Amino acid sequence: MFKRILKWLGGILLVLLLIAAIVINAVWFRPWFLNVFYEKVFVEFVFDEPELLSSIGLVEQFGITGHNARLNDAS
Repeated sequence: MFKRILKWLGGILLVLLLIAAIVINAVWFRPWFLNVFYEKVFVEFVFDEPELLSSIGLVEQFGITGHNARLNDAS
């Protein structure tokens, strides 16, 4: 019984470490997949430009409207 619990906990820990490695690599280093790189660049660009985020209307469908009070930095 104890070995079975340790085996499950070890498997869960291994999966969590694998997911953490992929996320850390995608955020701070060069992503392993090209589509993850493009998604990262798109997210960085859109969150730097709140007016673009409003014009696309991507997050309003989820009820996120905090970006509507901000303007782009035109200086």
